[in-house]
Amino acid sequence: MITVNNRKLMITISFLIMAILGIIASIPGQINPLIQEEFRVSFSKLSFLQILYTLGSIIVTFTSGILLTKVGLKKFYLWGLLVAIIILISFYTINYFWILLILMAFLGSSMGNLVVSSQTIASILFTEKRGKMMNLNHVFFGFGSIIGPYYAVRVLKIYGDWKLVYVFSGVLIVFLFLFSVFGVFPKNINEINDDGIQISNLLKDYKLLMIIFILILNTGAELTIRNWLGIYLKSILNKNQQEISIYLISFNFLFTIGRLIAFFIVEKVGYYLMVLISSIGTFIILLLALLNPSLYNIGFSISGLFLSINFPTIQAILFDMYNEKLSQVVGLSLASAGIGGLLLGNLFIGFFSDIGGIRIGMSMILLYIGLSIATLFVLRIKLYKK
Repeated sequence: MITVNNRKLMITISFLIMAILGIIASIPGQINPLIQEEFRVSFSKLSFLQILYTLGSIIVTFTSGILLTKVGLKKFYLWGLLVAIIILISFYTINYFWILLILMAFLGSSMGNLVVSSQTIASILFTEKRGKMMNLNHVFFGFGSIIGPYYAVRVLKIYGDWKLVYVFSGVLIVFLFLFSVFGVFPKNINEINDDGIQISNLLKDYKLLMIIFILILNTGAELTIRNWLGIYLKSILNKNQQEISIYLISFNFLFTIGRLIAFFIVEKVGYYLMVLISSIGTFIILLLALLNPSLYNIGFSISGLFLSINFPTIQAILFDMYNEKLSQVVGLSLASAGIGGLLLGNLFIGFFSDIGGIRIGMSMILLYIGLSIATLFVLRIKLYKK
């Protein structure tokens, strides 16, 4: 039984998780140029940092249904926090690129744990107006993303060591652990309405597959900007760390504003139409920026205003369509998003950047958003016919 006070505590925990995830997710965009410089690695090798990070996250999110059922939400979540604290502190010991790769894989698994925990809490508590509340939940991710680049620049300016950017972020995880340990979580994940249907049966539903495909494409587009914009700005425009920080903060600020706007209007506009409008807006802005190189870097920042709306709204569509299968759908949606980040947001961008340069790599976002729009149109036509 979730009391009113405990409900407020759990909502606060969910919001805090998202804020901290936003801070940590925004760090690579700021320090990846420094990592590439220190270890002298190619774009493809650099992409393996986020590939292993994402693989760690995917493994946890894909197995989260089983883990949550066996150990319960609270133990699952607190173990994730402990692993995150240990890994973040261990960043100070990095001397070789291969050690960094290993730590990123474990960090990804712990962050995947936190994502699942936050989204599970949200799926339990936000039973009405899910589009509105999921966007609000992700607004806090945006707040963290705004803070992240500024925080990274301050640490670099004071200490001059990119490793300490990760180490000091462990303090936030310690605070979250102490704040969360007294919360009363659902003792069993089955408190979520769930008829025990297997993921293999869910994957036979073409509607689910199409929505998952849209989710993969949008996650790939978002992570491309987060992880590679700093490299682009340094390689093509010769921007310094302070200037890179300004562009990343601008992207994350507009990203947060977009989700805040969606919080107020998504229920009135409708979930599908909201995703369609935001996708078309993203595509047009990036296309104009591509045609006018002087607007290219600014266009990526502005695109955050529209792109931000898609992920939480797509999740709301899934949760509404499969309300009785939430534990599987939460894990499946997050694992799919991880695949989008792994392949589209990292591996493909690194590969095409090595072949044709970072400008070509970043241009892949137009393909992702274009396919997302086309898939959304096909899905709506199929649903309308039915």
